[in-house]
Amino acid sequence: MYVIYGYCELFMPYASTLKEKRMVVRSIQDRLKKRINISILEIKYKDLWQRAMLGFAAVAGSQTDINLIREAVQSTLDLHLSEAEIVGLHFELIPIVTD
Repeated sequence: MYVIYGYCELFMPYASTLKEKRMVVRSIQDRLKKRINISILEIKYKDLWQRAMLGFAAVAGSQTDINLIREAVQSTLDLHLSEAEIVGLHFELIPIVTD
């Protein structure tokens, strides 16, 4: 079993209000939650119009599941490239030994 977690930092050059920014962030969050079983939350820059940092975490049973989670996060962010530029994307992996 593995725990995969990380964060992505986004820049939204066309957002002129917090409402516009939150619409983009909510769209990304909702799409990821529907696609894969992942916990995701805005963790930084909550009061800035054009920046966001999203933290995420998931549990995976195999290396294949880890790759699916990484691909799903990346492809979902890529779908929103017209609205949000990816400034950074970082993944960490913790293997959990079970008896």
